[in-house]
Order: sequence, then structure tokens, then C-alpha cells
Amino acid sequence: MDRDEPRFAQASRQMLERGDFVDIRLQQEARHNKPAGVYWLQAASVATADALGVPDAERTIGLYRLPSFLGMLAAVLATYWAGLAIMDRRGALAGAAGFAATLIAAVEARLATTDAALLATATLAFGALIRIYLATLARRAPPLGVTLLFWVAVGAGVLIKGPIVPLIAGFAIAALCLADRSLALLKRLNAALGLAIVAAMAAPWLIMIGLKSGGGFFVDSLGKDLLLKAAGPQESHGAPPGAFFVAAWGTFWPLAPYFAVAAPGLWAARREPWAKVILAWAVPAWIMFELVPTKLPHYVMPLYPALALAVGWTAADGRMAIGRRWAKALILLVPFGPLALTIGFSWLIWRLDGGANLPFLIAGALAFALAAAAVPPFWRGRALVSLVAAFAASAVMTAAVFGLAARDLDALFPMKRLADTLPALGCAEPLAAVAGFREPSLILLTRTDLILTDGAGAARFLKQGGCRAAFVERRQQAAFDSALTTEGVTPRRVAEVSGVAINGAKHVSYVVYGVAP
Repeated sequence: MDRDEPRFAQASRQMLERGDFVDIRLQQEARHNKPAGVYWLQAASVATADALGVPDAERTIGLYRLPSFLGMLAAVLATYWAGLAIMDRRGALAGAAGFAATLIAAVEARLATTDAALLATATLAFGALIRIYLATLARRAPPLGVTLLFWVAVGAGVLIKGPIVPLIAGFAIAALCLADRSLALLKRLNAALGLAIVAAMAAPWLIMIGLKSGGGFFVDSLGKDLLLKAAGPQESHGAPPGAFFVAAWGTFWPLAPYFAVAAPGLWAARREPWAKVILAWAVPAWIMFELVPTKLPHYVMPLYPALALAVGWTAADGRMAIGRRWAKALILLVPFGPLALTIGFSWLIWRLDGGANLPFLIAGALAFALAAAAVPPFWRGRALVSLVAAFAASAVMTAAVFGLAARDLDALFPMKRLADTLPALGCAEPLAAVAGFREPSLILLTRTDLILTDGAGAARFLKQGGCRAAFVERRQQAAFDSALTTEGVTPRRVAEVSGVAINGAKHVSYVVYGVAP
């Protein structure tokens, strides 16, 4: 999924190729916007698979996604564990299962990026903070293991995505201290020990990358990435305050309507420990994210487990505002999710493939029926039964999108189509160049030394002989043909490839040329 995912995966691949696990590179370009944690996890996944004999492991994107899947699984289990500290098992299970059913969890578990692994660290820190806070209220020392877990989770979060987890946890701690008008929580956290743990985890790599990059890592990650995103919109991802609230109705489906109905009960219980710690974790950090000009839907994902637990607690304890007319109307948004996804993907398949995917349509209809079945029990006051139907609808819809619709969406991945033409050259591991539009996934799917050039450069590349392939975009064709005449090269026309670039939705077309000994 261009562009972030292949950038992470290719940089992890290059760690293995170069044997350098300190410096992060995408081809020759330094990639210093994030710490190395997730690259280490991805590299370990690929190295393990390669040692076990998995063929072509370094180009298999699923292996780079495995840390995200395991991170999301850990986050779901940590949500359940966090819930057990403040509610009964039914509420904790409903909250954890509800988070697992959300659209954003389904997507992020399948992307080789930092976000699912970061979420696992944040949710573990959240569960530990709950227990430390409850021990503080009871005027007893929390278990040492829980305190250590909190700080280890914060340290791991720093290694994965810098200051995000410390910021969220810091806001929550400050909010709880203000609410209780006491600093007892800070004492129970054993901050001196905790900061020493975080420093021991993060400082070695930070020192090494600082020395190796001549300080460039800190300039890029803190100056260019973090501060510039806070100062203004970056990479066309700007949005006004409130954008995350609007986006949550999609990314937090199917829980978003339930949380809206749970919110009055959560606020009414705001002085109770369970509600206080959920509000402290979610509200200050949410405000911070809304005020930052640069916005992507996954930024607020570390806050969703807390909101999911609020849904589970109010549903299990009967505190949802089920009887209100607006609540009964709002729950009608639950079946809207499968309906919108089925129509949207069916239209996309028709545009790209010229036909209909009948199995997907059947699965989408089943998901819609299950989501619709969530409405009557809710109207009758049976919130947990309604949630179970919504979770089932999400499971079917997830399988329909990723298991059925995806097979008819090949046109969205022209870089894979290009890479799949290379065996037709009849020689192993051909050198390759691309002239014109390209995505970073093409580097991962071919070779780290893929040449990025123009039409004339592609012709000169082929003239060097050996086993070589050139992917020439149509807009570069005239320059390529002219250079062929000048260079006196007559390559073989291997294939024609077309598709739709997933970024920008523009049609792209290529001719693949090759030379072989």
C-alpha cells in the first residue's frame, strides 16, 4: 500500500542487506523521521522467515506486516486486561472485542507501519496506569511488576514513534493529579526509576544514531517531522480542529454510535475511578491531536481502546442512554457501515474490472443483515446483544473486503504488475530502471538498486548490457525512443502494463523493455 508501508518495509530490508541496524535508509536517502523500533521488528520477522526457508522472504510484504498484526493482537488483549481492572469481565470483553471490530483496527493490523506496534505499547501503558492509579486511591503501593510494565511500555513507545506515548501518558497523569488535587500518583509511579528505564532503553540507539548522522536524526525527526507537523499541515494532510471527531464516525465504526450513546453515562460517572481514568487518557490527548494542523486518521488510535472500554462498561452496567429518541435514531448508523463499504467497493470493482464480484456482494449483504439485526435489541434495551450483532457484521465485512474484494483490485497496484513481468526476461535477478512515475513499492518488489530515471536515462541503462529491464511510462516514451536511436540500442519489448495509481487515482501506463545475454 503506497506510500508509507513500502518505505518502512524497504528500509527494514536494507537493514538486513547492509547489516546496519542503527542507520535507517531508503536506497541512499536517510530516513530519519522515526526511531528504529519498528524497523527492527520487521527485520527480525523477515530474517526469521528466511532462516525457516520461506522463499523470497525479503520481498514478501506479509512478513513485514507480521509485527503490525501481532501488535494489534497485543493491543486487543491489553484492552481486555486494562478493562478487568475497572469493570467486570463482560464489560472488559465487550470493550476489547469492540475495539477489535473497528475499521481502523482491521486496516492497521494489515499495514507494515509503526501504528499497530505503537498502539500495543500505549495500551499496555494505559492498563498499567489504571492499576497504579487505583492503588494510589487505595493508599497502597502498586505491584512493582505493574510499575515496571508502565515504564517499559513508555520506553518501547519512544523507540517506535518518539514522544507520542510519553505525551499521552503525561497528559493523563497530569489530568488525574488535577482532578484529585494530589501528587500522590506521581510518587506511586516512581518517576526516577521509570525515567532511568526509558533512558536505558532508548539512549543507546539515540546516541549511536546521533553520532552516525552527525545530529541529522534529531534535526529531521524533531525539527522537520514533529515540530513542522505541529506548526502547520504537512504532506497535504492538513485539516481543521474537529476533523478527528468527524473521521471517527468511519474509523471507529461500529463503535462510534455506541460511544455517542455511552458518552452521557461516562460523563455522569466522571467522579468514579473507572470513568476518571478513561477520560484522563482520552480527552486531553484528543484535544492535543485536534489542535495539531497535520492530521491522519490513525493519530488518535491510541485513544480508542479507552473509548471502547467506556462502551463496554456502560453496556454491561446498563448506563447507556438507550431510551432516548436520539439514541435510537443514532444506532441506525451501524448498518450504514456495511452498506457504504459494499456499495463503494462494488463501484470500484466495476470501474477497474468491468464486472461484479458476486461473492463479495453476498458477503456484503450478509454483513448488512447482521448490522441491521443490531438495531432491534438496542431499541429493546439489550445493548450487549446489539453489540454482538455489530461485531459479527464487522467480522464478515472485514473478510469480504480483504478476502474477496481485494482479488479484483489488481489495477490499483501497477507496481506489482510491473515487477511480475521480470521473469519473462528469462534471466535471474535482472537489474531494473523505471522512467517516469513510480511508487516506493516498486523498489521493494524488485531490487534495492532500482534506478529512478527518465526516458533517456532508461535507454542508456539498457545499453550497458547484461540482464536488464526498463519500465518506461508513456509520458517518457518519446524521450526513450529518441535515446534508443542515439545510443544504438534495440531492446526487446517484454510487456505493456497499465493501472490506476492509488495516490491521486490517475491512470498510468508503461511499456517494459528488456535486454538479456
